[in-house]
Amino acid sequence: MTWGLDLLLAPLQPIVLELDLGQRCLVPLVMAVMLSVFTETIAYFMLYRKEEYWSTLEEINVAQGKYNREDRMHRRKHGDINNVKNKKIPFLETKISDATGRLNRMKMFAMFAQAVVFISVMSSVNNTFGGIVFAKLPFMPFSLAQNITHRGLDGEDYREASFLFIYVMCTTALRPVVPKLLGTTHRRAKPGDSFIAGFTSATT
Repeated sequence: MTWGLDLLLAPLQPIVLELDLGQRCLVPLVMAVMLSVFTETIAYFMLYRKEEYWSTLEEINVAQGKYNREDRMHRRKHGDINNVKNKKIPFLETKISDATGRLNRMKMFAMFAQAVVFISVMSSVNNTFGGIVFAKLPFMPFSLAQNITHRGLDGEDYREASFLFIYVMCTTALRPVVPKLLGTTHRRAKPGDSFIAGFTSATT
């Protein structure tokens, strides 16, 4: 997978070298947006589009609501006395725990696929754009940060920033934004819904 991405990105290197720094620093941003949309699409088809995910999530929310009500009633009636047992509370705790375990197992596969894509892309862009300056910081970063901002660059001008630094910063900033824009965290997706439907729902 990394080998294929290297071939795909290779033609971009001479194009990037012809850009000035102002234009060049936009390249990591564009690629971060594309990666964020792609990985969220993976999560949509592997997780959010499945009825099982939403029914399990609803089961947890309902059980948690019942647990909170039972706990409040128990405390109101018996105070904080622990030796007065409520049989419903352990049952609800077990139900929440079981449903949460099922939900985490469903999430695990989507998260693994996203991680594989992210690591592959990171490796490929580092191979393709390593050694190229993509931005110049308006300040001198402190010594610990220099290993991150200047990673893969030659010379001792530590205000120069590499592709990897800008790319990771953009990806981190976009991580909570893209799911909201695409609607994967706003709505209940149903089997058969299109991915575009989520985006339309979130933006209207």
